[in-house]
Amino acid sequence: YAATGFNFYNINAGGATTQGIELEIGLALTERLSIRLAGDWNDTELTKKGSDRAVALSATSGGSVGNELIYAPNYSASLSVDYEFAPFRGWKIILHADRARVAEQFTNSENSLVIPSYEKTNARITARSPDERLRIALAINNLTDEEILRNRTSGTFFWDRPRTIGLEVGWHM
Repeated sequence: YAATGFNFYNINAGGATTQGIELEIGLALTERLSIRLAGDWNDTELTKKGSDRAVALSATSGGSVGNELIYAPNYSASLSVDYEFAPFRGWKIILHADRARVAEQFTNSENSLVIPSYEKTNARITARSPDERLRIALAINNLTDEEILRNRTSGTFFWDRPRTIGLEVGWHM
C-alpha cells in the first residue's frame, strides 16, 4: 500500500499466481446433531513486481518475486457442531460450538511482518419460543481467551477481542 499524508491506498503488483483448494462438508448425523468441516489450502506467489512508478509511490518496496501475497495464509480449517432439542413446551434449544485454525500470514509485501497462526473457539446457546418469534442467546467468543494478533504494521498491532460474553434477545414481528 502507499501512504500519502493520512491517505492509504493499494498498489497492485505486476503479477501473481494463486492456486489452492477449498472444501466444505456438512453432515446431519441425526435429526438433532449436525457438524460442518471446512478448510482450504492456498499457495500464492508474487511473479512480477509492479511498475517503478507504483513502487516509488508505495510505502514499501513492492516485495520480491517469489514472495507470498499478503493476508493469504497457506491453510485454514474450521469445525462446528450444532445440537438442537426441545426440552419443554415446544421451546427449542440450540447448542453451537466452533473452532478454527488459521496459518501464519504476512501483512507486507516484503514478507517481513508476520501474523502468527492462531486457533479460536466460540460457543453459543440459543432458546427459541414455540412460535419462533422470540429468540434468546448467550454467546461466548474466544472461549479460551487466546491472544490473537489479527493485523500489524511496522509499529502497530491489532489484537482480536479477548473472551467476550454477550446476551442477545430478538423478536420477529
